[in-house]
Order: sequence, then structure tokens, then C-alpha cells
Amino acid sequence: TRYVFNKQNIIMDKFQLIAYYLPQFYEIEFNDNYWGKGYTEWTATANAKPLFKGHYQPHVPADLGFYNLLMPEIQIEQAKIAKEYGIDGFCYWHYWFGEGKTIMEKPLYNMLLNKKVDIPFCLAWANHSWHNPRTKEVILNQMYPGDSDNIQHFYSLLPAFKDERYMRHDGKLVFSIFAPPSIPNLNGFITLWNSLAEKEELGGFYFIGQGQCQQRINDYRQCKLDAINIMRLNDFESHTNYWGRLYKRIKGYEVSSII
Repeated sequence: TRYVFNKQNIIMDKFQLIAYYLPQFYEIEFNDNYWGKGYTEWTATANAKPLFKGHYQPHVPADLGFYNLLMPEIQIEQAKIAKEYGIDGFCYWHYWFGEGKTIMEKPLYNMLLNKKVDIPFCLAWANHSWHNPRTKEVILNQMYPGDSDNIQHFYSLLPAFKDERYMRHDGKLVFSIFAPPSIPNLNGFITLWNSLAEKEELGGFYFIGQGQCQQRINDYRQCKLDAINIMRLNDFESHTNYWGRLYKRIKGYEVSSII
């Protein structure tokens, strides 16, 4: 059993290890049209180049090879391997761009239909626009049409929320949001979804806000979020970038460790 301790070494709560699940390891029409036929995340993985001495790239997949997430046996085996290595659940990245626009939803829907995928799960809303990394153009735009769209969004995921494998904390459905400040009237969104969950006898949500740097904590404290997960991507990039490290040394401070 795993526990979280506070500074006085008093047990605060049990915790679980949850792995983020990127559902881009199969062909989708959008990628075929924009990047070329057959493009998946494996394309980028196989083309990765080492950036420094000792940097092992590309990482070639081991046990399951260059798998296709539309194959039921792959998701079953993923769950089995994850549990063997101490992972308690998967957090599926979920895409809802507004007005019913979704993408890469099939692995989630297939998992819901396949009870042999024997591992708990939850969802993380990747609420951000997609950009071409070279041209910076927006290729998929994240929109927030309003409450009617938020209601449609909730009910599109109701089968997942009602699944017996869906993860809960203190009796509430765990749901993560990639960019909470991007949502107009975030507190209104949280209140609405909690009311819909109560209506459907689901007990409400445990909302986790994602953040790219530690400084976002103060911003998020004004919201009705239940928890904050600081990903520290900005700090990581400044650590690995020469000019970023030099700037921090000139300023006289270093980045703290990941929390």
C-alpha cells in the first residue's frame, strides 16, 4: 500500500499511480489528410533524433511492438503489463473541441465495450488547440460555445462515467483538465457538471487542474478545482535549454525539483 506523508511524517492519504494514455497510436482521417497517409504517433517516435551525448533515440517499443490501438488484444495486454509494473490506472486524454467535434475517441469507446481491459481509468480533457509546430498555424481550434455545449460534452461521456472501472476519489469521479484558465467561467462549468453528475446519481466530480509551471498554483486557488497537478514542462524546457539555464544562473536562482 502506498501513502502520502506530510512534513511531520503523518499519513495523509493513500495514493495511486495513474499513467496518462495518449490515444494517437492508430490511423485517423485527420492525420492522414494533414500529415500524410499512415501518420500516427509512431511516426514521430521512429524519427526521433538524439540531442546530446548518451541520448537514446529513437526508443523502439519492446513488448507490444508498433501496436495499433484499435486491436482489442493490445488494450488487454496494456492493462495487464501496467498492473504488473504497479500502475493503478490509465488516464485517457480526451478531446472535445466544441460543437460535438472530437478526435481519437475510438480507443476509449472500444475499451468501454471490452470488459477484458481489466484496469481502472479516468479522463483528462486536453482542452487546447492543435498547432502545426513548424508554421504555428492552428489546425484544430478549441472552442467554448457555452452551457449547451458543456451539457452535450457531459452526456457524450456518460457511458464512461457510469462504467464500473471509472476511478473515484472520495466517492467522486476523477476528471482532469489540461488548461483550466482557458475555459470561460470555469467555476460555472464545474458547478454545471457537478449538478449533472448529481442528476445522474454519480455523486459529483473530483476536478484536477493541470499546470505547466509552479506559478499557476496561485491562479488556480481562485477556482473550484479540487486538486492541482503541476507538470513543470516549462521548467524542464528551461533546464534542457542552454540559454534558459544561463538566464536562471544570472538571475541567481535554480528550478526546484518536480512536485
